[in-house]
This record gives sequence, C-alpha cells and structure tokens, in this order.
Amino acid sequence: MQPDISIVIPMRNESSYIGDTLASFRAALEKSPFSYEIVVVDGASTDDSLDYCGLADKVIIEREEERSSIARARNVGANNSAGHLLFHTDADVRIPVGEDFFQHLVKIFGDPAVAAATGRIVPYPWDSRLIDRFWHIVGNSVIRRSHKAGIHFGRGEFQVVRADVFSSLGGYNQKITVGEDWDLFRRAAREGQICYASDLFVYHSPRRFAASGYSGTMLTYGREFFSLLIFRRSYLKEWKVVR
Repeated sequence: MQPDISIVIPMRNESSYIGDTLASFRAALEKSPFSYEIVVVDGASTDDSLDYCGLADKVIIEREEERSSIARARNVGANNSAGHLLFHTDADVRIPVGEDFFQHLVKIFGDPAVAAATGRIVPYPWDSRLIDRFWHIVGNSVIRRSHKAGIHFGRGEFQVVRADVFSSLGGYNQKITVGEDWDLFRRAAREGQICYASDLFVYHSPRRFAASGYSGTMLTYGREFFSLLIFRRSYLKEWKVVR
C-alpha cells in the first residue's frame, strides 16, 4: 500500500545527529494515524553514520563518484520513495515532542490547491544562544513574508511537496549547489499554493551559524539568491560541510 508520507533525509558523516533525528521522526509519525516510510540517502559517509540508521525503512548508499550535490541526494531519496507527500529534511532536524505535528501538516494538504508547505525553523533549545534564537526569528519572518510577496523562499530542513507535483517539476535542480530549496518552491508555486504554516516548526542544529557566523552565512545566502535570480545558476561550486 502506498504510504501517506515519505521522509527523505540526505546524510553524509552525520553520526552525531542522524540517530536522534530518525528517533524523533519515528516517534512523531507513530503518534499519527498516517502510514509512512523514512528514507535515508547516504552520500559516501566515511564515519559510522550508517550504524545509527536502524530506524530508517530504507537506506540508499551512494558511492563517492556518484555524490555531487544535496539536490541530487534529495532526488535519489524521492525516486526511492512511494508516499503521497514527500517531506524533505536534513540529518540534524527534530520534530517537537508532544505536538500533533503530522496531523496538522496533512490537514493542510486536505486543500487540493496546496502544492507544497513549510513552517518555522527553530534552533535546538538545548544548544542555542540568544543570537541564534534572534536571527531565526528574523529568518522565519523573512520566509513568511516572502510567501506573501510571491517570492517563496524555503529551507531544506522543512519542505513538504505533493509527490505528483514533485514528479511533474522533475524534482530538485541538481545543478544548483545552494538554493535548491528556494528554486523548488519557486517552480512549485506555478503548480499550486505554497503554504507557510506559522504554527508548525522543526528544530535544527545552529552549527553552521556557530561555525561561519551570521554575517558570513547571510552574505553567502544573499549572493546565492542574486546569482540564481539573475544568472539562473549557483555562485558556489561546492557547499562547505559543517560538522
């Protein structure tokens, strides 16, 4: 039987996070009435990440020569998924405990006009600074307003798309190094509505901001946005991995 939801998680050297991420998603999904599968795409990890993937339903292992971009990994996961909804996320994301997260999420897609959905991204409460919480409030506000303005920003931690819409779009653009998430929402908006659900959120690690700083990270995002907008290609050739 076709599952209601497929969770697609790209992973590379994520032994510190992937086990807890899988446990979080499975706990939330088992509280819901929906059928599901969790698909992990391993991008040639050199650590022991695979040892922590016991809660995944499928693990696709890519060879080093196959690995190219996170967009490709997301597409590989989607191509090996069967759910009506594809929930694209990252290896360090957690679902909040005690919330009927998936019940609220699936209800959004009860409206056939909705092609895709997202919500707030919140830094781990147990591993974040005041500056992390402040800038995430700002970032979430920008993303929410972008949907009202028809720009449709998105982040890879929380992108849910109807499988038929994802297929008709051809998935993520694998030539894009950074910003594949925004590009997908930009194209999906031609197929239907993009819902920004302010009452839904996921947790993620603020590790990139801690390593690169907010000014440097925001500069990178801004540069990539204008490069995609004007030249239809990424400025960066490779997205630096932060562990």
